[in-house]
Amino acid sequence: MQSFGVPRLGLGDVRVLEGDLTDEAAVGYHDADGVLVGVVLLGLAKRMLDHRSAVVAAQGSRTLEPAG
Repeated sequence: MQSFGVPRLGLGDVRVLEGDLTDEAAVGYHDADGVLVGVVLLGLAKRMLDHRSAVVAAQGSRTLEPAG
């Protein structure tokens, strides 16, 4: 099992992105705006870079606001 991003930020919208939970799967976690914030891989080691890149790309589309 591997995870990328911050899955806990998307507990309200969890989707199977690939595979089957009874075998190997990629599970995506989306925030309230539907943006992918994390992925958990159950197996699927060969797809690790693809799913990690998807999380990075989704976050790159956001506008960051300064803290404070």
